Amino acid sequence: MRIYVIILAGIFLIGCQETDPTDQVGESSYDAPEQQTHKKENANWENGQNNVIHEERKVMYHGNVTMSVHNVEQSMKTITSYAKDYDGYITESSRMTTDQQLYANIRVKIPNNHLQSFLHELDGISKDIVRQQIRGQDVTEEYFDLSSRLKAKRTVEERLLTFMKEADKTEDLLSISRELAHVQEEIEQLEGRKRLLENQIDFAELFIELKESSTSLEVSQENLKTPQKIKNAFIQSINVIAKILSLFVIVVIGFSPILLCLATVIFLCWIGYKRKTHQRRKKDS
Repeated sequence: MRIYVIILAGIFLIGCQETDPTDQVGESSYDAPEQQTHKKENANWENGQNNVIHEERKVMYHGNVTMSVHNVEQSMKTITSYAKDYDGYITESSRMTTDQQLYANIRVKIPNNHLQSFLHELDGISKDIVRQQIRGQDVTEEYFDLSSRLKAKRTVEERLLTFMKEADKTEDLLSISRELAHVQEEIEQLEGRKRLLENQIDFAELFIELKESSTSLEVSQENLKTPQKIKNAFIQSINVIAKILSLFVIVVIGFSPILLCLATVIFLCWIGYKRKTHQRRKKDS
């Protein structure tokens, strides 16, 4: 019985070895390299995670700075100039006035290797730094994960392109084309995410808030009020003259009968006085 079992096992093994491997490859033969690549992708990812500590750390920096300045407009121009000097750029800026106080917000992107120098320049703009906060986010694992997945997807793309050239059946060609389009779409998404991550890694983002100091505000408001005071004084003087003229016209017209009578009496008295004076002069002569 044992001999019979051993003979059957030997025949089965020989039959398996003589089976043509191409007989097992059908319409889905193009999937085999992709499955192998996925296995390799997982292996590469695990190896990449183990070797992350040996690679350069990938850190994104974000910061918030609040400053009190004497001149908001001039400070905005100075910060924009410093950003250009350090190969950075402005992504957002705004100004507003609240309770007669001027505020401005600026969002700046500065290369990481110039971040400390740029912060030092801000100290020169204002000695009154109300708040300064810089925080970093380690994205090393995410970055190398994206790189590994992107490399694996490109390998799959190359394999699928090779299968497309070798495909004989229309059905296989259509299946490969659909899979290739799906893989290429994933590659574009991964590349876009990687480019965004690289930009965030290479450039630190600073949100700078400027507010005008109270001393500067008082002087500025006083300067703004001086022309207004002159205008108000001129208008008031015109109003006084107009009131006087109006009162004079009212008195003259309103009391004209009385004034006419008084004028007549005064005129008659004056004529009588003149006659008496003339007669006295004649008698004396």
